Amino acid sequence: MMNGDFVHAQAEHFAKRVLGQSPVEPGSADMPKIRSAFRLAFGRQPTPDEVDLAASFLDRQKNRYQDQSSEERLLRAFSDFCQVLIAANEFVYLD
Repeated sequence: MMNGDFVHAQAEHFAKRVLGQSPVEPGSADMPKIRSAFRLAFGRQPTPDEVDLAASFLDRQKNRYQDQSSEERLLRAFSDFCQVLIAANEFVYLD
């Protein structure tokens, strides 16, 4: 279910929302976007460890999509990241 077409489409919509609303800061372009995604998905700020893990994940994913344009590479990486957030227990289950 979490790897189905519907979830992929929702993750891409989520990624487009995050990419469209977060400002870019020199030297840490993904950090505001990571924080925004956590706020939207979980209603909280990420911990410093979560930010570091997310940034590493995004870097690895961007490298996986080297054959695509920089915009498409960024969208694909953030779509993958947003899919991870959607699949997290914190998103699926209420505490």
